[in-house]
Amino acid sequence: MSQMGEKQSAIQTWKEQTMEPSGIGCNHDCRITCKMLTEAMRKEAEMIHFYEKLMIECDYPDVNAFVRELLEEKSRMVLHINQKLNEIRARGQVSEGIISSFEPDAI
Repeated sequence: MSQMGEKQSAIQTWKEQTMEPSGIGCNHDCRITCKMLTEAMRKEAEMIHFYEKLMIECDYPDVNAFVRELLEEKSRMVLHINQKLNEIRARGQVSEGIISSFEPDAI
């Protein structure tokens, strides 16, 4: 295989790995929590730890400043995902409360 073919293959493999979450499936039941968003938050937290390690290792000012920006961006993303998960959880609890108010009490 030519070097160009190998490069295309490596790029395609990377795209496939990053585009499809392996072993994660949506349950389509987000009344209390969202499995996909929870996994997204976990992955973002992993990236935060990676960037923190990178900042410790790299002392080149330009790169360090850039990584700091990435770190701040990822931190905001984790907060944003967490807010959405809290909204889903609150909405689910309200729905459950409404549903349970219509259920007859067991005697």
